Amino acid sequence: MNKGIKFSLKFLSLLSVIAKGVFAFAAAMFLFVGVVIAIPPLRDQVTTNMPIGGRSIPIDGSLNNMTLAFGALILEIILALILFSIANSLKNLINNMQQGHFFTANNLRYLKQILNNMWELISLQGIFIVGALGFDFYAGEYTFNSDFTSLLIMFVFLAIFYTTYTLIKKGVVLKEDNDSFI
Repeated sequence: MNKGIKFSLKFLSLLSVIAKGVFAFAAAMFLFVGVVIAIPPLRDQVTTNMPIGGRSIPIDGSLNNMTLAFGALILEIILALILFSIANSLKNLINNMQQGHFFTANNLRYLKQILNNMWELISLQGIFIVGALGFDFYAGEYTFNSDFTSLLIMFVFLAIFYTTYTLIKKGVVLKEDNDSFI
């Protein structure tokens, strides 16, 4: 490997470690907020509104607002954990490439994990869109102002990763055939 590729892989490895830390911190913070909202004495000390669907929902003792707040927090924790899993798989994939292992079963497994996590992200984004529609209906406003650009971008990334997965899968088969021939 030349120096440029080694530098790029080290830089990407560093970025994936930073991303893992950020996503783990985000999941911990969302969990902390959930605990604060769940315990009534703590909730009474914190007077705040939670932005959901572009609107500000007061966090008080009403069941509808609490259900909405906990639902949003659970989805945000799931989102942070999915992004952490993607960053972890990317870190492992980059480490294998730094060691010169390109067409291996481990790389195939990491790419498959990334593909599965991307499908989970797309599903979660669909849940967010349906939730925004439901929230608009609940609030009595029928203006839908969601942007589908990020959903389209996710499908493009999914296609790129699926192509990479297929190439690595075929490369693993060719490598096994080559090794058995020798």
